[in-house]
Amino acid sequence: MVAVSTVTGLLGPYLIGYTIDHYIGHRSSAELLDFIVLLAGVYFLQSASTFLGNYLMIGILQDTVFKMRTQLFEQFHRLLISFFDRRQHGELMSRVTNDIDNGSQTLNNSAIQIFSSTLTISGMAAIMLWLRRF
Repeated sequence: MVAVSTVTGLLGPYLIGYTIDHYIGHRSSAELLDFIVLLAGVYFLQSASTFLGNYLMIGILQDTVFKMRTQLFEQFHRLLISFFDRRQHGELMSRVTNDIDNGSQTLNNSAIQIFSSTLTISGMAAIMLWLRRF
């Protein structure tokens, strides 16, 4: 979904430039209207794919957090009572909750951003090289 969102995000500005160069002042209003509808479809597809990608990522993230908390809970059950006696009340729960939440947020933001940014830069470079030929 991130790939579809990135590609349609790059396609939008290209189509706007193409419209300005080839349709405004050169062709009929009906052809321009058709192209505007196409452009609206591209931006709708970008929005829908971004929404769906975020929705899927949230589901994956929640599943990952659940598995991490389950594994940590099982690890706590294997520890000796003396381990818990040496800690303040709430310290372990606070650390578990905050550390897992911070890790999951970092994973969510970083994974999507790295992939999306890499695709965007690669796509922009490819479009610039392609446009240079013409």
